[in-house]
Amino acid sequence: MAQSTRELIQTGDLNHDGQPEIIAGYRTSQGSAGVLILTGIKQGQWRKLWQEEGGYSLERLQLTDITGDGRDELLIGWAIGASAGNGLDILAWQDGNLKKLPAQVTTAWKWRTWPVKKVKTAGRNWPSGSRTPVTPWP
Repeated sequence: MAQSTRELIQTGDLNHDGQPEIIAGYRTSQGSAGVLILTGIKQGQWRKLWQEEGGYSLERLQLTDITGDGRDELLIGWAIGASAGNGLDILAWQDGNLKKLPAQVTTAWKWRTWPVKKVKTAGRNWPSGSRTPVTPWP
């Protein structure tokens, strides 16, 4: 299920084990943004599944099925800087690991028609074939 793009703490079952992971956006003491994903293990202990820091701020932290396979991917939009533009990381569970799908840096978030089923962003349902404010391609 898609979630808001501005919530810095979210939960979602990224590894498809039936238990939600914790996804948290944060700011480092040096001023850059980061994302941490924790997964639960037995006896209430959590372990780090993925972590990365990059960019000036987080512009998007969203769970949605962008590939159309029925499973949510995590979209992480980074504001890198005025001259460098924005970056987009798309994380998906593949072959027993959380992996980045190919994406590239773009200077602005653009609108694109997605050939996927319904997408819900920022509390609004977008019907199939509609324009959604997400794209890794210029």
